[in-house]
Amino acid sequence: MIFEADGCEECPALHEKVLALAEVRELLERYEVVRLDARDEKTPVLTPDGRKTTSAEWYTDTGFTRLPAMLFFEEDGKEVLRTDALMLRQRMMNSLMYTLERAYEKDWTYQRFARSKAIERSQQLR
Repeated sequence: MIFEADGCEECPALHEKVLALAEVRELLERYEVVRLDARDEKTPVLTPDGRKTTSAEWYTDTGFTRLPAMLFFEEDGKEVLRTDALMLRQRMMNSLMYTLERAYEKDWTYQRFARSKAIERSQQLR
């Protein structure tokens, strides 16, 4: 789930510098991606847990403070990761792999997973 809005300063950069990358697009093919306008107060939305709301209300309910923001869910609708931090290439790749590898089922935090991937990359460079 990607929350965006017109006038969002970082949203175009997410699309142009991150989502347009071949390696990111390849991983995104394994997801069902939904983009929502975080300021849309009219269009009805059904959340993965079955709640009826609007995009704006759902965005507010998450407690996010910036855009773009992302929510990642399991197939059954359980939320497994959320972020409204600046999404550059590596953070996006880590977020996608964290959920695809189901690292949360091993009680790994996103931070622990990202650090382990950084260590793996640095060892490959040696």
